[in-house]
Amino acid sequence: MGYNGGGTSHTAAAILADALDVDDDWFGVSGDPLNETDKQLREDFCEDVLSQMCDEFRLRRGAVLRWVRGWYAEQQITDLPAAVATLPPINRGDYQ
Repeated sequence: MGYNGGGTSHTAAAILADALDVDDDWFGVSGDPLNETDKQLREDFCEDVLSQMCDEFRLRRGAVLRWVRGWYAEQQITDLPAAVATLPPINRGDYQ
């Protein structure tokens, strides 16, 4: 597994803020996240996604938003960020 430190946390915050179309401070780019859910989302994104990447990578916005939607589902949180709430529904038959 790759490194998951302060720089990775800031990178995760910037990527999530960009993908979700929210202010960078939402995820704590220049301070603490707005709430514990956002902090946990950022840290789990670091662990699940960024720490698995090599030195150079590309992430499409859609991939980030799908990961975020899955994370919210795992946490059983139904109050989704607007950028995620507007994604088309998942057809579970496509993945079985």
